[in-house]
Amino acid sequence: MFGKLFEESENVGFWTLQSSIFAINTSSIQLHKKMGFREVGMREKIAQLHGKWHDTILMEKRS
Repeated sequence: MFGKLFEESENVGFWTLQSSIFAINTSSIQLHKKMGFREVGMREKIAQLHGKWHDTILMEKRS
């Protein structure tokens, strides 16, 4: 599934895919790393979930 997304994004000229993930969502972070994404930054208390502020991890995958 992801392989097709990566292939098609390159075919239409996208060379970077980005994702912003709640820092507490370690499963998603590990899945992104497994798919070739890398951590490029962290934003402190930028997103709310159930009334509580959380950090997010910015990840990217480049062609």
